[in-house]
Amino acid sequence: MNCEICGLSDKKFYKVEIEGSVFIACISCAKNGKILSEIGENKDEHAHNNGATIEDLYGGDVDFNFSNKLKEAIRSRNMSIEELSKETKTPVDELNKVINGKLVPRIDLTRKLEKALKIKLSGE
Repeated sequence: MNCEICGLSDKKFYKVEIEGSVFIACISCAKNGKILSEIGENKDEHAHNNGATIEDLYGGDVDFNFSNKLKEAIRSRNMSIEELSKETKTPVDELNKVINGKLVPRIDLTRKLEKALKIKLSGE
């Protein structure tokens, strides 16, 4: 497992919230945000985002195909990432990470994306 912020490989990580986004981080990087929980070395290695699955973070609330659904919805609406950024009040770089499946979206961001793109990403 590696820190999603600095890339450090270690045995102990933390689920941390930094500026509204959730990351898996080493202790050094975790100090820059709010530590939500500890992730030990026995965490499933096959999981999304280097150890944390959408299910781990949100109890399975977000559809596992959210990345593909987002790409298709953006394409079908001829919307730019910049337009989506303005509508959801989310930085372009964060949206790009979510769209490319490199960042697990927060629940509030998931809801904003659903509303802006008129799609359903959650399993509720």
